[in-house]
Parts: sequence; structure tokens; C-alpha cells
Amino acid sequence: MTLLLPLKLMNKSRSLSSFALILLLFVGFFACTSTLTERDTQDNQQNQAVADVEVEGDIEEDSDVDATDAEFVSDADADQTDGSDADQTDGSDADAAAPFAWSYEPGQTYTSESGYVEFIAGDTPIIITAPHGGYDEPDEIEDRTGTTVRDAYTLELSRELAAAFYEATGRHPHVVSLLMARTKLDANREIEEAAQGDPLAEQVWHEFHAFTEEAKEFAVATHGQGFYIDLHGHGHLLQVIELGYLLSSSTLRQDDSTLDDPEYADASSIRALYYDRADELTFSQLLRGATSFGALLHDRGFPSVPSPERESLAYGYPYFSGGPNTRLHGSRDGGTISGVQVEANQSIRFEEDARLEFAEGFAEAIAEFVEIHYGFEF
Repeated sequence: MTLLLPLKLMNKSRSLSSFALILLLFVGFFACTSTLTERDTQDNQQNQAVADVEVEGDIEEDSDVDATDAEFVSDADADQTDGSDADQTDGSDADAAAPFAWSYEPGQTYTSESGYVEFIAGDTPIIITAPHGGYDEPDEIEDRTGTTVRDAYTLELSRELAAAFYEATGRHPHVVSLLMARTKLDANREIEEAAQGDPLAEQVWHEFHAFTEEAKEFAVATHGQGFYIDLHGHGHLLQVIELGYLLSSSTLRQDDSTLDDPEYADASSIRALYYDRADELTFSQLLRGATSFGALLHDRGFPSVPSPERESLAYGYPYFSGGPNTRLHGSRDGGTISGVQVEANQSIRFEEDARLEFAEGFAEAIAEFVEIHYGFEF
């Protein structure tokens, strides 16, 4: 309108060409304004698109967290959904509801990339490792210094135990065994002492513990918790099975009322299991009572310590209380996988018939212990 008013006041004597020039300026001004408006609209659309992408990114990050939590949803819970929510999303919710992905066939034997770690895949929350029974001595690895003695026949025992457990229950424990000799690698030590700087030995150490961690992840994902056994053999004169819960022999010599102080449960490798069962039994009962692991072994003819029959060893008798693997894979420092170091005596390891008999009783004791304290039925 501000341009039209001067047009009305113009002298009629002005030429038609002047009028046309002014009209041209008006048209140019209108076109410029329209172009700026279109550019503003395009910029706003681009900004909104960027904002939409950022919001979708936040949703994807959140759904990743949901997917992790959803791995523990039971199949029954998943069946109760009708899929309508998944139809309204980009599919991330459907992925979140997927069951735990397990890339191994239960009962099958797998070998690590190096060829020095054996893994028998399981379908239970039971994990067994055998770090000191291997025989392979590759020339490219220098011999270690320190303790290098083999726990004789524990590699064989780990395999026999897996077979006996399946025979007794129809299910499979996870079994991780080191095939490399302890002269080259000790898988029950921190990596610096275990491999002593050798690259191949370090690789094998990582493979051994990676298989163990995978088995633990399976146990937690499918059952919420698990039971870990680190299998060894001792050469002590007293022929009893030594069960190590990270408690010293002098600690075990204390009476039950003292052991029931929470400080001892907190220091043990079965910390998580005790607190899960604390409403039903004391710590000393779990450790050496009628349903303790030692009691169940003793009931099958294999004297063990601690147990009701042998609560501790007398002063001066050697006793293995548990090593780095029991600390790493048990529940003292957190998690829901409780564990024990099992030191089998020579009389139940050196002869095949005796070893097979022990494997059978050992498997039955494990199954009963897990049924009683974890509620897992075979």
C-alpha cells in the first residue's frame, strides 16, 4: 500500500514508461520477499529434520538398554505379547524381546583359536574349570618360573565329570579346560604371573577366561545366578577333598556362632548365594551344615572339608582355601555366580576306576546342591 499511494499522487503528465518502471520495481520487491519466505521455510524444515534424527537417536540408545534388560524375560512372558507394539515401532522392541542368544550346542566340545583351550558347552547354571591338567608344551613358549606342577588327571576328570553329570541329569554343565601344560601357562594366576610376558601364553589365558565368562553370562541370563567350580588336585597326605571358599583354615576352626558374623560371608566366594538364602539358613549351615556341598560329597563316600563330619583341619595340616579363579569368578567381589575351589585328593584321581566312581558321586552332589540352594530341578 505504501507504493500505491505515491502512484495516485503522480502527475498524469508523466510518461507511460515511468509508470512501467515503478511497476517493475514493485514486482521485483514482491518476488524478493517471496524468495526469502521460501528459504526460511526450507531452513525450518531442515532444522526440524535434524531434530527428528536426534530424537530417534535418543530412542535407539534407550531401546539398547531395554534390549539388555529384556534378555532375561522368560519365554512365557514373551508369548503374552500380541506384537502390536512392535508393529508401531522400527523393530527395536521386537529385538529386545528376543531370548538370550547362545551360539553353542550343549554337550558339544569346542576348541579355542589357539587350540589350547577346550570348552564343553552346557545348558545349566553350572560352570566347571580345570586350569592345571593340560599336557601340551609348545616349544615357542619359554618355560615358566615358579609353581609348574600338573594337577594330575584333572583334565581327564573334568571330561568324565561332564559325562557323569549328563548321565545323571540329562543336562550339561559348562566345562572349560586348559590343554596347555602349567610349565607354559598357569590359568589360575593373574596374567602377569600366569604368562610371564609371552604373547601366545597371554592369548591362551584370555581364551580360557573368555569361555568362562561366556558360560557365566549364560547362567545369569537363563537362571539369574550360577554355581562355579574350579577343579584342582592336591598332594597332601590327608586324603580328603578340600573345598576352598576363600576362608583360611584358621577361620574354619572357629565355632559356628563366630562364623555366622556377616564379615565371614562377605569374605567368601559364596557371598551371593548366602544372602539369597539368608532367611532360611545361617552362613555356617551353608558352609558346613547338613546341606552344604561338603556334606553332600561325604554322603556319597567322599570325605570333605568343611563338612559336618570335618568342620576344619587341625593346626599344621595344609589346606587350599581358594585361588585367583575363585576370587575372579566367585561372588566375593560381586555378581550372582558363587563358587568353590575343589581340591581332589590323589586316591580318587590316579586310578581310572576310582576317578569314574568319584565323577559319578561328584556329579550327583553338584546336582543336589543346585536343586536345594538354587531351586533348579533336573
